[in-house]
Formats: sequence, structure tokens, C-alpha cells
Amino acid sequence: MPEFWIVVLAVCSIGLFRFLEIRLGRRRTAVVIAATTAIGFAAVATGAGVLLPLIVATLLQGVAYGYGRALARGLRLEGEVPQGATAPLHVALGWAMLVVVGLAAGSAGVLTPPLVGAVCLGGLTMAVGFLRAWRGARRAAEPSRDGLPNRPQPSAAWWWGLSVLLLVGLVGAVAPEVRHDALAAHLPIAREFALRGAIVAMPQNTASYLHLNADLLYAVAMLLLPGEMLPKLLHFFAGAAACLLVYRTGARLWDPRVGLLAAAILAGTPLVWWLAATAYTDLWVTLFVAGVLDVVAGYDRRPGAGPAFAAGLLAGAAVGTKMPAVAVVAPLLGVMLWRIAASGRGRDRWRAAAALVAGSVVAGAYWYSRAFFLTGNPFHPLLRQLFGLPPAGGPGPRIFGMGYGVADLLLAPWRTTVVPHRFVEDGSIGVVYLLLAPLALVAIARRRAPAWLAIAFIAAGSLWFFTAQYLRFFVPVLSLATLLAAAGAFTAVRRAAGAMAALTVTALFAVTTSWTTSGGWYFPLGVTAGAVSRDDFAASHVRGYRVAKAAARSLPRNARIVSVGEDLVYHYDRFFVPTSWYGRRYAVPFRRDLFAARTGADVAHLLAGRGYTHLVVVTDLPFIGRRFEGSWLGREALWDEGPRLLLADGDRYLFEVSSPRGPMVPGPSLLPQASADAGRAVEVAVSAGTLYALEAHVRADGGSGRMVLRVEWVDAAGRPLVASPRREVAVGEGWRRVAMAATAPEGAVTARVAVEAAGTGRAQVRAMRFHELR
Repeated sequence: MPEFWIVVLAVCSIGLFRFLEIRLGRRRTAVVIAATTAIGFAAVATGAGVLLPLIVATLLQGVAYGYGRALARGLRLEGEVPQGATAPLHVALGWAMLVVVGLAAGSAGVLTPPLVGAVCLGGLTMAVGFLRAWRGARRAAEPSRDGLPNRPQPSAAWWWGLSVLLLVGLVGAVAPEVRHDALAAHLPIAREFALRGAIVAMPQNTASYLHLNADLLYAVAMLLLPGEMLPKLLHFFAGAAACLLVYRTGARLWDPRVGLLAAAILAGTPLVWWLAATAYTDLWVTLFVAGVLDVVAGYDRRPGAGPAFAAGLLAGAAVGTKMPAVAVVAPLLGVMLWRIAASGRGRDRWRAAAALVAGSVVAGAYWYSRAFFLTGNPFHPLLRQLFGLPPAGGPGPRIFGMGYGVADLLLAPWRTTVVPHRFVEDGSIGVVYLLLAPLALVAIARRRAPAWLAIAFIAAGSLWFFTAQYLRFFVPVLSLATLLAAAGAFTAVRRAAGAMAALTVTALFAVTTSWTTSGGWYFPLGVTAGAVSRDDFAASHVRGYRVAKAAARSLPRNARIVSVGEDLVYHYDRFFVPTSWYGRRYAVPFRRDLFAARTGADVAHLLAGRGYTHLVVVTDLPFIGRRFEGSWLGREALWDEGPRLLLADGDRYLFEVSSPRGPMVPGPSLLPQASADAGRAVEVAVSAGTLYALEAHVRADGGSGRMVLRVEWVDAAGRPLVASPRREVAVGEGWRRVAMAATAPEGAVTARVAVEAAGTGRAQVRAMRFHELR
């Protein structure tokens, strides 16, 4: 099995680097590991055809490092000589600083490519200057002042194990999203900011009133390179930097071996790298929270207003990215205030407290203030009743979590491990956390962990449990959990090296097997090997992908498209407005009137009156196919009358609301009459880009059953093409007309057409037709 050999190769490569370390020395082996990791990253990106976005994403890390290092120096947060261990904190600080710059530019309406280019050039210039100073300082053999203890270092070979985990995450990050379209589900707000060069309100999108620090960073990325790839890679790098920050904190509080083990555990979390393959925001929160944790851990060494401002800036950046970050930020800020109160003179304490508040406000208060001025509620669309406002629809019924009792609290670690689908829509934290939970308790019980860290973890976990119980919101808390578990591992096991080896390999095995066995969309090796194009990969996993691509290519940018039939439809590079959002944002009878329309003319009139130019229908979903059987949306052949059908792929149909060409005209059937009723596959010649329809009258042969309509596109070499449409329908004893439309993809020369019984059932077919729609 491929996944077995991946694990074997990963483990064997660690052993190989350990052998090289013995022969060549630690420093040379570390250089070889760094070069091998860079080559691996480049190979994965080259195979997927995203080398340029990877290069730009890497340069942006340098930009963030430059600004973060300058800020740390100004705040006297670190020593004058930047050591390698401080780089992750500087990157986190740099991104928080870029958030503040973006807020100012977006508010002023000057978020433009020239400004972004100038800011990036300035950050890279500073980064290069700091790195040159670092090299000079190393040649002069100046002592390190980064605050990390001079204790035994982990084997360089174990750094390769962490690199392998990061490479596993990169494999998912470079492939197109197939669960949700990043540009439609995650990035419409960022794209709108980039298009307009400003922070703008989007009344049709309730999420545009939320907390959008990450979306602002994505907008900057899309000004440099349009599309989803660069934001996805930035999200991936945020997760990687969070892992390195966890290492730094572990090295500061205990020793580098604890830090590396904690980083490996976090990097071996399937949920972390599933998120890294998306353009979500949770890993940004994790990065900023890990930064706050690191500053808090080092406050005793260097107290004052500078570190307090840095902690506040990172905390504000986290809360300004996602409001649930409060669950972990609040306990850490409480610890920070307690440490401020316990150090220095009265005036110094007040200055530090004021700096902490100022940093939080600068990076975190903008979106809440904006929502308040626009809607009267800083948390819109949530908690409206607190401000005397009528409900705005709000979220639907709770679908995540498993109770709030004492027993539920005790069972939470077990449940989140074995039934993760009850806590998150995809991904899991993996069994490794269940194995490490007792070690964290050991660290707390034996006072191996600082009391403030244990208190912060318990408080953050409790706030999460008694509020959301959504596992994505728990990912920032994992940065605390992994440190406690790693500390417990070195406390409970006599041979620390053996503990680190066993647990790192366990984490590696967990993440690798999860990604490689859960589906091709998790571990798309074909994309990274260059064997499958990004378009073909997306089309093979996403229904209606080709319709969305064709719409993005052919429709004008000012087209307004409403989607009926699914809330989060995958539409590539095109923002479609789901009808369900109307019920959340507006109290209008739009959905009711649309679903009740009996003719295509009624639908066109209704949509045109609200400014829509196009309509996407997702057929065969329950609330269309069952609840509205008598409406135009519930009919078998939607192309019988206007709006005019433009494109079709599977169960996604794209209509033009107003067209002077009138309704579709069916051409003659392309099926031989002798085989038209046979119910077996028939081959016919087709033309790429042409719209076809397959129709038949069917009934079950005794009782009820299911029928399958399928069209398999074949190229000139006789090879089936990806994303061949298929529709399955329920049939009874009476004759029923069923139909399906599809557009022949590029390269198609033949179609294999069939209408047949599903499974082992029996059915009858008559009047089967396959014809062109003109």
C-alpha cells in the first residue's frame, strides 16, 4: 500500500540522517536537512505547477520577518543579535504589524498594488539587512541573547521528521480545494477588497461584517497574485510558523527537546494540515496565539512596556481574525496582567498595562467598531438581542458538540478523538492526543509545567467546551496542549530520547496514514507528481466544476448570479449568492416566490427585477426535488422554456435570465432507433463545448427502484475524460420522464450514453433520446 511505504520511507530517512549526523557532525547534517527540505518543497510545488506562488509566499515570510524584527528591536523584545530561534516570533509580529498597515490602507482606500509592492520591498530590505548583521555577529562569535537555555539539543535527524510533517501538509496545500471553493466560500470578501482597493461593506454577504484580519492579508496576497493559491500557501506557512513558535516556547520553558517534540505533535495533527490546505483563518489565529504564549513565557526575563505591547498586538490580531479566539486569548492576557502586576514599580506596571491594552486595540478593535457603526452591533450578526436589535436570522441549529454536563466534559478527549465528525465538518485531531492526555496531567501534577500555563490551558479548554464545541476553534488551544504533553513525556519516561522518538513517530504515522487513506483530496499525490492537472483533479472531485470554470471564463465581471439548491456551492473564481443567505440577511419573500414560480418566465421576471443576470440551479436536492415538485425548479427538463440554459455539468445548470434567443430548441436524437430503448450504453459522436440532453421515460419493473442516467465523455484515443455526468433518480410503477443536460468538455469526441437500473434492480426504459440543445 502506498501509505505504508510513505511511513517506512519517512522513518528510514530519519535513521539515515541520524547516521549522517554521527559521521558528518550536527551542523553539516542540519545544512543537508535544510537543503533537502527546500528541494522537497520546490519539487512538490513544481509538480503541482505552483512554484511561483510558493516563491512569492516564501518572500512574504521574509517581508513579515523584516517588519517583525524591526518592531521587536524597537520594543526591546529581544537581544540585538537575531538568532534563528527568534525568527518565528518575528514573523508573527510582522504579520500582526502588516495587519495594522492593511487596516490603515484599506480604510483610506489606497490598498493598491504600488503600495503593496513598496511595503513588501521595504520589508525584504530590512530582512536582508538583519540577516547580514546576524552572519557578521556569528563570525564575531558574539554570545546569544535570545533567552533560550543552553541545554542538550535534539538530534538534527529529528528536525527532518518535523520537515516531513510539513511536507505532508504542503502536498494538500498545493492542490485545489474540493470540499469548498476557496474563492467562493472563503475568499469573496478578500477578493472584493483587492478589486476595490479598499475595505468595503458587502450587504449580500453577512460574513463581511465579521472580523477580517486574515481576509485583509489574503487581499494583499491577491493583489500580488490573483487566485486562491497564494492565500492558501500563506495559511499553510502560518501553521508552519506556529509549529516553530511552539518549539521556541518549549525550548524557553524547558529545553529544545521538549520544544521540538511539541512542534512535531502539532505538525502531526490531521486537522492542522487539513486546515492548511484551505484558505480558512484558524491557523492565523493559532500563529498569533502561539506568539502571545511565547511573549508571556519570556516576560519575567525582560519585563516592560515593550513586551506588553507585543503581547497585546498579537492578541488583538488573533481576536480581530476570529472572535472565538477570545477563549484562549483571554486567559493568556489574564496571565500577562498578573505578571505585570507582580513586576516592576507602580509607574512601570501602569505603562506596561497601558501598552498591553494599546496593542490589543490597534490590531483587534477595528472590525468590532466598524460592525457597530454599520449595524449597531459590534458582533453582527451574533448577539443582536444584547443591543436591542431584532434577530438577523443568525446561524441555524447547533450541529457540533455532544452536551455540556460533567460526564460530557470528562468524555470530551475521547469523543473528539473517536467521533470527530460530531465536532468538525472535516479533519480530526488524531489518536495521538488521546495518548498524550495522561502525560499532560503528569506534567501538571508533578509541577513540571508552569502553573500559569496549566491554568491558561484549563481555562481555554473550559471556555471552548462551554461555548462552541467546534474543533476548528480548538486548534489554537493545541499550542498549549502540546507543550504540556511534551513536558509530561520527558517527566514520565526515564529515557527522554526514547520518549521523543516514540511520540514523534506516532505523530508522523497518525498524520501520514490519515492523509493518505482518507481520500485523494487529502493527499493528492497525482497533482504533486504532475500526473494530474489541477483542473482535472478539481473536476474529478467537484460536481459542476466545469460549469463554474466556463462561467468565470465567459461571463462579464459585472454579472450577478444567484444560486439555488445548495448553500456552499463550489464555484471557481465566481461569487454566487446562495438563496439561503437571503433568509439570514433580509426578511423578504424572495426564496418563497422563486421556489413557487410555475414557469420559466416567472423565474426570469423575478430575478431580473432584483438585478440578477444569471441563475445556477443545483438539481436533485431535497428542498427542490421534493418540496417544490410543482414549480419550474422541480421539473425534469428545465430547458423547455426560458431562462435560457447556457452550460450544464452533472447536476449544475447555468441559465441566462434574459436572452433574445428564446428557449432551447432540441435537435434530432443522435441515438440509433434500434438501441434507443435498450437501456445499455450506446456510443455517439459529439463536439466539444456543445450542450447535450439525455431524456427517457422510465419505470420500475415491480414496486419501486432507482435509475441512472450517465454520459461518459471519451477522447480521440478512447480514454474516458474526468467529470463525466451522472444522475440517479427514484422511479415507481408509473412511467416517468427523466432528463439530464451536460456540456461536452474539451477533448471529447465520443459520448457513451446509457439509462439503466441502479444496482441489482430491474427497470424499463422507452423513448430514450440524446440530442443537442440549440
